[in-house]
This record gives sequence, structure tokens and C-alpha cells, in this order.
Amino acid sequence: MGRSVLGVSENDGYDFSPLLSFSRSKFINVSVERAQLDAQQAQALGWQKGTEVLWIWGSGRYRSSPAYLAAADLSALIDAVNTARGDKPLELDHIKGHDRLVRYFTGNREVASWSSVEQDAVPLFCAGDIGELSCRLNSAFGRYFFTYNSGNPRGVVLRHAANPWGPWSEAIIIFDPGWDSSPSHPAGVGYGLFMHIPWNVAHVDNVQDNMFLNGRRDDEWGGEYGPYQITRFSTGIAKESCDLFYTLSTWNPYESMLMHTRITAKDLGL
Repeated sequence: MGRSVLGVSENDGYDFSPLLSFSRSKFINVSVERAQLDAQQAQALGWQKGTEVLWIWGSGRYRSSPAYLAAADLSALIDAVNTARGDKPLELDHIKGHDRLVRYFTGNREVASWSSVEQDAVPLFCAGDIGELSCRLNSAFGRYFFTYNSGNPRGVVLRHAANPWGPWSEAIIIFDPGWDSSPSHPAGVGYGLFMHIPWNVAHVDNVQDNMFLNGRRDDEWGGEYGPYQITRFSTGIAKESCDLFYTLSTWNPYESMLMHTRITAKDLGL
């Protein structure tokens, strides 16, 4: 993974045309949400209320980076790209006026601050090993839910905030693949059920696959990643609870699962 690319589809996502190399630094892995700025967000960014934007949460080097935030003026950015484009995708910093089209979050003191320089972007919270990430506005709580897989703490982590830039909550683990050998808990909530435990550790499941040329992966651990939220499935009672649906890939077997976690106001500390 070396860069992120902005693309556009004119046929409902059947295929995409690359427009722009967006980042080779802090926004290589991204989660993007399209929105219109409310009054508070517009004031923070110095743009007009109602401006259509892309909120872009990202990370840099895979599983060795914190999370960052950028905002892009969608219509203005696409117009600028279409004016400048040639046969090859452009680099963002080659676009005339790019400093007015994309802003990077640089701090959250009394008022959120922004910069036109990507290297000025600061981490949103303390987490240095973010893998796949997903950030969406949760309709039940009216807050942004940020989910990602992590090695420390291990599992799928949820953080939440009132604004796209935070301040963000502490980490809440919503999926732990854990495994132990106690009689009452011979296989954890993931391992031994739909994530493989190597047979040279414990012979308790048969869910491994043979996806690769070396045959069946009896002695290779499964692993959780890719907790992408499915917003249209996530329903709940306003400010009380939410049934959060998201995907989860498991490595061995090489599958994608549909996951469901019930989140309450108490879980969020609200």
C-alpha cells in the first residue's frame, strides 16, 4: 500500500476512473463519508455552511500509524481536477489552488484548527497501529463512530465523537477474538468458532481453508481485520442504543463475516 487515489464512477459504481493521487503519506488507508457542512463545521473550516465535502479519515503506513482527518470541498475539487486532468491521474499538490480545496486537521483546542499542508496533520487520538478503519455518523446517537482493528488493544475497537475531528472517546473493544483452554470457555468468541486455531496449538476446529498454493492451512492462525460499518443496517433507539452492523475478515479461513454488536448509551459513557 503506497498511495490513495480519488476516483469517480458515472455508472453507479460498476467501474471507476482515477482522477487524482490523493496521498502517499498520512492518508494511504482511508474511510470517506460524503456530507454537507453544518454551521459549526463550516465555521471551523472557514467554508460556507452547506458546502458538500468529503470527510476523509486516514492512516499512513499499514498497522504502524495513527489516524488523521482531512476535509475536501468535493465540487470544487472535482472541477479543479477536470480542468487540469490529462491522460494520467494527477498528484494533489499539482492542482492549482489545492490549498483551498483540501484542509487537514491540526488540533482541537478551543476551536478546531486546519492547514493546507498534509504534513501538518496531527493524530486524532493515541493509537499507533491502526489497520483497516471505518468512520461513519451514527444516526441513533448522532455521533461519529470510528471502528478499526488494532494490536494494542487487540481486537476491533470503537471510538466515538460529536464532531469528525473529535475529541474522541477512549477505546472500547467491541470484538475480542480471544481464546483460552478453560472447560467453560474452550474456544473464544472468534477463535475456534469462525477463526482458525492452529492444530499445533489446539485441535478444536475445522474452519481453516486451502486458499493458497501450499494447501490447507492447518497450522496458521486466523486474524480479525476490516471492521467496515454498514450504516443502512445500523438501527436503534435515539440516544439509548444502536445495533451496529459491520464486516469482519478473518484471514484463516479467508472469509468476510457480517458482525452485529449492540451498543448502549452506558457503553459509550453517555
